[in-house]
Amino acid sequence: MTIRSARLVQAVLASWLICAIGLSVVASGASEASAAGTVIKSVRISGKVSMGGITNPKVTIKGEGFGTAPPVGLTNSRGYTGNDYEGGMYFYDQTGVWGAGDAGSATCIGLTNLVWSGTKITFNFGSGYGQAPPNPVWWLHRRDKASVTVQGVIFNFTVK
Repeated sequence: MTIRSARLVQAVLASWLICAIGLSVVASGASEASAAGTVIKSVRISGKVSMGGITNPKVTIKGEGFGTAPPVGLTNSRGYTGNDYEGGMYFYDQTGVWGAGDAGSATCIGLTNLVWSGTKITFNFGSGYGQAPPNPVWWLHRRDKASVTVQGVIFNFTVK
């Protein structure tokens, strides 16, 4: 089974689970530099805390070597807002088992409001965020294990 297939199976199974109540977010971790010099130094997630998790989260990634423009985005074709960037820009909640920004993900969550520079990237999640039937399991929560991928570099962190 490939990693993408495993993510898809996990995301589908996760859509039937109930998530715990979540709180606010600051994250830190480590990444390795890519051959192109991409380094992720920190991830910060801000948003309003609600009973279901963090509503309308804004993700801020700081580092270096991101380049001057984001990878080409594909419009989410499942009727939700946001773009998918494949391995060029991807968010994955390992605890909740959902991802955003990847057309191969079963969650239908695209990335919106993307702002990109060589040292900073910010984005929000599209309208698929929190929409898993029958319960809103695709939410960020305090203590979730998560990762972001930028230009092939993966940065793992814990939502705090």
